[in-house]
Amino acid sequence: GQEVNSQITYWISKDEGKTWQETTADQKNLADGSYLYKAVVTDLAGNTSETGVEKVIIDNSLNIESTTVTVKPITEDNTISLVEKDQVISIRLEVDNLPTDLNSSLTSVNTTLNDVVYNFHFDEVTQEWVTEIPAEFLWSEESQTNISTDISLTDQAGNTAIIKQTQNYNVDHTPNSPTLDSLTFNNIDGAIISGSAYKGSKVDIYNKNGDWLATTIANEEGKFTLQDLSISTNQEIYAVATYNGYSSENSSISLVTEVPAISITRISPEGVITGYATEGSHFIVKDQNGNILQEFNSIAFEGSGITPFSVMALGEVRPFTLTLNQPLEEGTQIIISTDKDNISGHPQYITADYTPAVFLETPQFDISGETLSVHVNEPNSFIRAFSGEGNLIATGFTDEQGFASLQVFQFLKEGESVTVQVVDKNQNTSEALIEVPNFAYIPYVERITQEGLISGFAEDNSTVIVRDADGNELGKVILGDDNSWNEFSHFSLSVNRPLIDGEQISVQIIDNKGLMSPEQNIIVDLTPPPVPTDLNFNDAGDLVYGHAEPFSEILVKDGQGNILNKWFWNNWTDESGSFSIELGMFLTNAETVYVTATDVNGNVSLAAQIQAPNYAFAPHVDSFTSDGVISGQAENNSTLIVKDAKGEVVAEIKVGEDNGWNGSSYFKLQLDRPLVNGEQFFLSIKDARGQVSTDTVITADTVAPTPASNLVFSEDGSYLTGVAELNTTIQVFDHNGQLVNIWNNTINSDGTFTIFLGSNNLHGEAFTVTVKDQAGNVSEAVSINAPLDDIAPDPIKNILLDANGQNFTAQAEANSQIEVFDSLGNQTGWGSTDSAGNVSGFFNQIYLHGEELIFVVIDRVGNRSIEFKQNALIDTIAPNPIANIIFNEDGQSFTAQAEAGSSIEILDQAGNKITTSYTDSLGNVFGYFPQVYLHGEELTFVVVDRAGNRSAEVKQSALTDDIAPNP
Repeated sequence: GQEVNSQITYWISKDEGKTWQETTADQKNLADGSYLYKAVVTDLAGNTSETGVEKVIIDNSLNIESTTVTVKPITEDNTISLVEKDQVISIRLEVDNLPTDLNSSLTSVNTTLNDVVYNFHFDEVTQEWVTEIPAEFLWSEESQTNISTDISLTDQAGNTAIIKQTQNYNVDHTPNSPTLDSLTFNNIDGAIISGSAYKGSKVDIYNKNGDWLATTIANEEGKFTLQDLSISTNQEIYAVATYNGYSSENSSISLVTEVPAISITRISPEGVITGYATEGSHFIVKDQNGNILQEFNSIAFEGSGITPFSVMALGEVRPFTLTLNQPLEEGTQIIISTDKDNISGHPQYITADYTPAVFLETPQFDISGETLSVHVNEPNSFIRAFSGEGNLIATGFTDEQGFASLQVFQFLKEGESVTVQVVDKNQNTSEALIEVPNFAYIPYVERITQEGLISGFAEDNSTVIVRDADGNELGKVILGDDNSWNEFSHFSLSVNRPLIDGEQISVQIIDNKGLMSPEQNIIVDLTPPPVPTDLNFNDAGDLVYGHAEPFSEILVKDGQGNILNKWFWNNWTDESGSFSIELGMFLTNAETVYVTATDVNGNVSLAAQIQAPNYAFAPHVDSFTSDGVISGQAENNSTLIVKDAKGEVVAEIKVGEDNGWNGSSYFKLQLDRPLVNGEQFFLSIKDARGQVSTDTVITADTVAPTPASNLVFSEDGSYLTGVAELNTTIQVFDHNGQLVNIWNNTINSDGTFTIFLGSNNLHGEAFTVTVKDQAGNVSEAVSINAPLDDIAPDPIKNILLDANGQNFTAQAEANSQIEVFDSLGNQTGWGSTDSAGNVSGFFNQIYLHGEELIFVVIDRVGNRSIEFKQNALIDTIAPNPIANIIFNEDGQSFTAQAEAGSSIEILDQAGNKITTSYTDSLGNVFGYFPQVYLHGEELTFVVVDRAGNRSAEVKQSALTDDIAPNP
């Protein structure tokens, strides 16, 4: 142990014991490093002793001065884009020049975002520290932000150092430009635009000039499809995506192209498909797996088309009928597509459905008779309702649950039968017949006066009752029938006390059967609207502006009380109270007018006054011809003065008063000297008050316009195109000098023109074209000949004779006519082709005996094809006898079934023909006898088909009525 009162000191050496320096017992004052260490004990007498020398290592800190941390860009461009917002971002960093004595188990790298700690791990392959963070946690509303990383290092001695590293990065909120994948148009769907954009973004469509056309929203998959009727074929468009207020750059400009149209209206249980499609289309029917069931290369389209959105290059949209080889079972799914000229349309996905929708509840009217409620088992079905007279009274569609609430737009009578029909997507129809209950219709109140007079309309023969808010009766009146066209009469009643402005009253009726209508609650309004304010005239004096009570009627009167705006419809204030009233005349003489506002209850405001402008109205020139005739309009009772450029008066006339509605009169004058091209004249008036108007300047034009150029006839000779001077008209004359385009003569804004001539000119006819300007100058005439078509069309082909012996289809030159002759050369039939060359024709009698028929094609010019001969069908098969004969009790009519399109001959017992009846297209017979048969007479029935083949006879005895009538 240590000697009492001795002293211990501690010594270290940095140079292997050559020199020593004193230190502390715990060596806290020493820098990190390697030392020799000893202790020296000194007693009171100064004697010393030393311990053995030991080697010690001092390590009290972690030196990271040379350590470098590099955070890699968080993305390739160090920017998180909107598309990357939904991804996971790898944050990577490199740590170089680490201390050599690190304890790797205690070293960590992490970052904290939204109170979540993300730990980095060391990638042995890349020698980087890596963590993955969802980009949504790195996202910021700012365009620049940063992420902070803590690197914690611990050495073997337990010394710890923390390095904080911040990495700045960018956030791009702008969505990528949309991609337009498909841009098509047809005359059924309109335009269908599809593409891709950032999910949830608003996609706006613009034309190439930057005009907005339509908007849609991209779905969660980033896809969008837009159907719009305002976008047309051959239109160039682009798209812009907007998300959270940030808009993308424009997409590339793309062209909307035309595709064939198709719309399926029905598939029948017999396998007949009907609808509308572009004429001349090729149809493909596939099953749900894409296997082709049947193709239709050429079908006959009906002649009547639908109203197009625009003229289509592929042809008109017309009704069509396809007949499948095999009917489809209910529920079968098929795909129908069309193509024409190697262009494919949008496929239609159809499910065979032959079962009509079912009413789950009986349709019902509400208590007021204004709404009809319907519930069926199929969503999105069309509902329509008809009155007993067959008038359509309500329409609508069922929602996803099959419910529909239809507004009834006709008053109905009690007991009237109403037919409610439901039409599903396949045109299957079912109906329910309901009876109209008794409605007590709510009366209509048109006005309440300060004197307590209430007027309006209510049901005929009803009692109108007025009550206050507490239910006390204020008055009633019993109506009769004023013999108006409807079931309502005008009423007028006075209440038994003065009404208070703002109080609530109720009006209802009790009809002639004692049924009480719902109440109509009304707030009494007896306060006139405020006087109109902020009144102003426009400079011309034909418009009055101002403010008044919203939705009030504005009347403008002159000093004599005449209403100046009575013939105009826009006489009401808008929701803000603003109004702009057109007077229909120019007030230019400082006239005082009076403006009032009338509210919806007929209360009239006090009148506000305003003074019209005071000036002489400058004359308006309609025409200034090259021979010096000036015509136009000028103020009534004024003097019209014409001056030349030197200020000298060259003409002066008095303008009278032709009682024109706008305070002006027509004038016409002739200058008495030749005109010089380009010289100017200055027209003014001096009105009856001596005021002089501003000048109207006109310029003489005596130079003929440039002749028309680039004249081209259309291929069919029906119109002529070319180029001419702007603000001129085109005159086309035939070889006799007759003008052939009286009205159709204008020039387009780009100087081009298209003149329709009203007929197909295809015989090389000679025409001359002149250009006429507004001054009446006429250009030199330009001659042009119409096309010459002397080529005979190809003969008709692919003739298909209908089994009825009276119709046929075929193919021939587009837009031609077909004439059909019998073997003797007599014309016996006609036909016409559509724009695709499909022929539809008929004969004026039935041909079913193999008769020889001759077909000739005649084109638009009248060129005739060579004849094509084909024999009619032969039908020698006798029809089946008549069946299911049912005599009517009146003894004079009957029903039965027989071959469709046949006739029925009825013979009496002596073999005399009594009458002939006919079947409809379904084979139903509705026949009549010229006399009564009620004595059991034997009658013979023979069916005669279109070809004249006769069935076996069927004999049936008439009914017997031997019961005497009541006395």
